[in-house]
Amino acid sequence: MTRQPDSLARFPLVFLLVAAFCIGPVACKSFYSATVSLTGLVDGASKTYASLYNQGLIPPETAAKVSRAHLAYRQAAKVAQDALISYKASGGTDKAAYDAAFAATLQAATQFVELVVPFFAPQDAIALRTQIKKASAL
Repeated sequence: MTRQPDSLARFPLVFLLVAAFCIGPVACKSFYSATVSLTGLVDGASKTYASLYNQGLIPPETAAKVSRAHLAYRQAAKVAQDALISYKASGGTDKAAYDAAFAATLQAATQFVELVVPFFAPQDAIALRTQIKKASAL
């Protein structure tokens, strides 16, 4: 087996680092909450998925799809990170760009989650889907 899923579990919490820049301003608090929620749920799902993969419970074709979905999430997260930095540098005048980037990141995260939850315990799958709905509502 490849070591690829382990890298998913160790994916740096890019959003957490960027969100740390945003703690002070009131407008950024909702950005921070949404970012932390989304990052946490993808990180948790990645770790659970990696464990299942390492146990041999994930079919190779699914693993390839999950790998592509996680890459898409990381790329979208980087765009959102850049948009958040731009928003902060602009003094809060570039919110639309961040909102669009966060929406794309949320969509990528949702696609990743939907690929992995069929392999999770039912209660974990329900909890993860609920968390992603909450993240999208922030």
